[in-house]
Amino acid sequence: MNTTTSSPSDPRGAPALHAQSSRPLQRLQHPVWRAALWLVLGLGAVLPGWQYAVYLAQGGSLAPGPFAAAVSANGLTLGFTLDAYLSGLGFAVLVAADRTAGPRRWWAVLVCFAVGLAVALPGYGLWRGRASTAV
Repeated sequence: MNTTTSSPSDPRGAPALHAQSSRPLQRLQHPVWRAALWLVLGLGAVLPGWQYAVYLAQGGSLAPGPFAAAVSANGLTLGFTLDAYLSGLGFAVLVAADRTAGPRRWWAVLVCFAVGLAVALPGYGLWRGRASTAV
């Protein structure tokens, strides 16, 4: 079975971006993929949360000045911090572009910036995978 279909307006046979838009979401209905997403979501909630608790227990602060100093203490932590924030921003753009999900999709952006991308991304995949059964 040919999985790439060419766009009617593209004579070169380039894959059409819209041709199989729902198939990846349908694959998320498989129990193995759903279990993997639940595992990542659980780890994404517990492991970072544990480290935040350790940071706060050791006298860390969420006040802007001390927090900014902590997340940019050296090049490595600054790199991870920038990667996390930019990944969250990219995820927010993807959620915004996913108009087929309707207005209820915005919960994922809130979770992304309030809890973390490691919870929001698998949660959104689970939500969209479940929602694709109704489409």
